Amino acid sequence: MGRSALLTMPLDTSSVTPLLTTKPESVPPISSLPPARRCVPLALPPLATSSVPPLKIVVLLATPPDSTTCVFGAYTMMKKLLLLAFVVVASEAMAQDAQCVPERAAMVEIIRAYARSGASLLGPQGISERVLEAVGQTERHRFIPGRSCSVAYMDGPVLIGQGQTISQPFIVALMTDLAAVKFDDTVLEVGTGSGYQAAVLARVVRKVCTVEIIPPLAEAAAKVLRELGYDNVSVKVGDGYHGWPECGPFDAMIVTAALGHVPPPLIEQLKVGGRLVMPLGPADAPQQLTVIEKIAPSETRMRSTILVHFVPFTRSQD
Repeated sequence: MGRSALLTMPLDTSSVTPLLTTKPESVPPISSLPPARRCVPLALPPLATSSVPPLKIVVLLATPPDSTTCVFGAYTMMKKLLLLAFVVVASEAMAQDAQCVPERAAMVEIIRAYARSGASLLGPQGISERVLEAVGQTERHRFIPGRSCSVAYMDGPVLIGQGQTISQPFIVALMTDLAAVKFDDTVLEVGTGSGYQAAVLARVVRKVCTVEIIPPLAEAAAKVLRELGYDNVSVKVGDGYHGWPECGPFDAMIVTAALGHVPPPLIEQLKVGGRLVMPLGPADAPQQLTVIEKIAPSETRMRSTILVHFVPFTRSQD
């Protein structure tokens, strides 16, 4: 999909003409300037985006005896350039977000259709409108490499690096719905991945604690979540098999990787009445998306829903 340019405002450099030139070769030799006006030319990297051609910039940094005036002018100009760069980047992000709106809406309708066709699983109400609204408001394209709208909102999983994927949109919505979360809940997610599932959860609960065993993925997810303002999400690097006791106990849990059994530490950290949703089964075959409900301190009840195919649960080697 092509990228459109939103930046239409002209660049006003009238206030910094003595310090800015688009032709570095036109700067006079330092030796030809009077001592009070001698400055050191500093070439900055070209400022460019996909919609704005590069700007060749030369900043004149002063040397004594007129250093105060010259450096202050250079500092002022550099602040303006940084502001311009911010405006350009923000404009492109807004343009891309606008392009994704109809595709995200179409994705939600596909999820709604899937839910209706699975009435025996979800009941006549399908996936709750509260969950669908959260999915419709979450910018999935921000959580994948390349941020492509067509890739982000297609009906399927997307590779995110490190041998991991971001789950199919319907599965994210389904697991959120099966967890039966409430607004005041604290939820544990095991397998942060891109951070997308945590972002969806963050819109419908009070607090999300998410654990990722692969450090680069955890760091990238934490960065995106922070940039998008999800301040009710905490990200931890670690083996999710052990849960996150310091963040619990939990009203609900979602595990986004396949394992042949339910980790006992997770059941211990789950409140009575809470639900754990996870794929159970071998990594090399379809698994059962399973809902485990804790009905007493030492008693659980399980039910299988649909066949799924998740990446294997990764354990620490320590």
